[in-house]
Amino acid sequence: MGRPRELFMTRILRRSSSNASFDDKATQCVSEHVRKLSEDSASVCTDLTQSERTMPQHLFESERSFNEECFPHNTPRRVGFGNVEVRQYEQVIGDHPHCHSGCPLALGWDYREEEPEPLCDYENNKDQVRKFDELRLSDEERRGRLLANEVPDAEIRRCLRRLHRERECSKRCHLKAKAQFFCVKK
Repeated sequence: MGRPRELFMTRILRRSSSNASFDDKATQCVSEHVRKLSEDSASVCTDLTQSERTMPQHLFESERSFNEECFPHNTPRRVGFGNVEVRQYEQVIGDHPHCHSGCPLALGWDYREEEPEPLCDYENNKDQVRKFDELRLSDEERRGRLLANEVPDAEIRRCLRRLHRERECSKRCHLKAKAQFFCVKK
């Protein structure tokens, strides 16, 4: 079992992360309880032998008083959302092995940040949700996106040759393993 302070701090962090608005009174209350708990647990733990070190009952009582003081039941819990920040990432040649035709796409590290906008405006202006079959890109569309992101045509051709070699090798290995598995010696 962990040290009493660590256990109590874990409970504090769990409770505070579930509470969206953490005002100054609650912050002061937490600080006061942590300081008090540190003093209590230090005196308790130094007086005990290794076999006697268990979670003292008064630490649980301290947690109950902490909950009652800092998080009263009549305080409404609210969650608020601010602005939506969107990043447009570059599209680069990917390495997904199950892309059956053309070059796979992947997201690169570089991105362009758009201006933050309020959540309500973003929700009102966003596109409709697309169906699954509308999300799939053809090999021509992927090639067009790569060219639009200034990927050289030679690199796209090199990727296609590499993918073709890998697919053929994978197919041969699969057939060989299948033949070995189902082959019965007499």
